[in-house]
Amino acid sequence: MKVIHAAETIKGGVATVINSLVEYQSKIPTITKIICLIPSDQEDNLIAPCNIRKETFKRNGRNFIGMLIFAVAIFNLIKKEKPDIVHLHSSFAGLLGRIAILISGQRKSIKVIYCPHAFSFLMKTSKWKTDIYAVMERVLSKITDKVICVSTEEYESAIERNFAKNKLVLIHNGVKQKNKVNNKLFDKKNVNLLFVGRFDYQKGIDILKDAIDILATEKLSFSANLLLIGDYVNSNDKVEFKDNSYVKVIHYGWLSPQKLEKEYLNADALIIPSRWEGFAMVPLEAMSYGIPIIASDIKPFQEIIEHNVNGILFRSGAASALAKRIQALETTNFSAIKHQTLKKFQDNFTEDIMNKKTFHIYNNF
Repeated sequence: MKVIHAAETIKGGVATVINSLVEYQSKIPTITKIICLIPSDQEDNLIAPCNIRKETFKRNGRNFIGMLIFAVAIFNLIKKEKPDIVHLHSSFAGLLGRIAILISGQRKSIKVIYCPHAFSFLMKTSKWKTDIYAVMERVLSKITDKVICVSTEEYESAIERNFAKNKLVLIHNGVKQKNKVNNKLFDKKNVNLLFVGRFDYQKGIDILKDAIDILATEKLSFSANLLLIGDYVNSNDKVEFKDNSYVKVIHYGWLSPQKLEKEYLNADALIIPSRWEGFAMVPLEAMSYGIPIIASDIKPFQEIIEHNVNGILFRSGAASALAKRIQALETTNFSAIKHQTLKKFQDNFTEDIMNKKTFHIYNNF
């Protein structure tokens, strides 16, 4: 069995998923070759075993030229390698990859797996746009063997949009179990808040910025460091964070797994103000260390977080609501939340569960 994993961008959660899948799949005797098609400037995000081949393309942003470069790269790779399975990650790769497979003339011999990591029609945008996205996704699903939905909301939304139910499968994302746990005690003089991921509209980077601005005018009973781990993918998403009397903002950029683990172990809470998600990897990573999460109350986060039990939820899109949750941290029972967070993770969201379910799809064709 020859497998191609392809992604137009892999920074953030997509990289975590692909790394986990290829590490697991590289140990399966029936999978004889694994090739990953990824952007050349993000190659370091793929931590692949030595028997995994990397093919790269020069990413030029999400414009016509950038899309054409990716489309040509995956078309040429398919023609050359004649894979048994092509696993496409995220919407742009899903769109261009499936068109390339169709044009290649090899559709009958290739099993196509597509994971949108959040359908485009789940975005917070105008109805006419989401309707168009849904039609496009539904049409493309007809040239797809399985669509992996990573949350119950995503699965149910696809059914509501008249996707063929036999094409859909629900597989929650999962991450490694850790041998270290966050045992940090809340200290008013040393509060560390994290944001980890892409800095863009979907991830709510502007909501976080606005919440910090609100805290500049309202008294906090503690001082905090806000550590921004990640970076912008698209320049039009940029916002300007400013320090204030209570919150110091530190931008680290993308960190290696080893450095990121250090920050997870020293964090008081992780903030995730996303407007929409498929089933984000960042909260699962945090849960695997037992870190309390402050997240928007979108449906995918409600699947993993019960408010004031194993995390904290705030009204999606409301910077003022997020600011209030941050203000209330001093009275939060961190010990109880950490215990429940770890239990929820271990029972439901390990990478072993995700990897076995994914291979089951490959193996059943």
